Amino acid sequence: LFGDVDRGKIREGLKRYQEEQWNESLDSFQDALLDDPTNPLLHFNVGSALYKNKKFEEALNSFQQTLATDDASLQEKAYYNLGNTYYQMNKYQEAIDAYKKALELDPEDQDAKYNLEFVRAKLKEMAQKEPMQNQQQNQQQNQQGEQQQQEGSEQGEDQQQQQQQQQEKQQEDQKEKEKQD
Repeated sequence: LFGDVDRGKIREGLKRYQEEQWNESLDSFQDALLDDPTNPLLHFNVGSALYKNKKFEEALNSFQQTLATDDASLQEKAYYNLGNTYYQMNKYQEAIDAYKKALELDPEDQDAKYNLEFVRAKLKEMAQKEPMQNQQQNQQQNQQGEQQQQEGSEQGEDQQQQQQQQQEKQQEDQKEKEKQD
């Protein structure tokens, strides 16, 4: 599986990964990948370290390159990790699709089953909240519209009163002027 790769780099990467030293682990795996750039297992390890470093776009790329393997078990793990990565990126439908593919390769994967159902429930919950949020937004917009109408009619009344007062003043001024003449 590792061909011409310096196994010391891989061991170092795995050691650092187990010690939760994600950056050092990533560096070791990427160094090993330089020796064998098409190695699916190395891409899987790089993807895992990138995921732990919250570099999700890059992790996706590495996990997708892992899928080039003929090893069904490694493919299943890559699909599972793709599902987790998509979930972290709030791409729930893509996560569901990835978990389904993982389960096609290993129907007994309990973690993939759990995550699939979890993301489906999250998507369903969001779909139910969306109409409520739209309804709340509509209510707020209606309330704002009503307030603006009330303010507008109040302003209109104020303007009418001002105009009436001006007309009355003009009439009084006119009468006073007539008296003086």
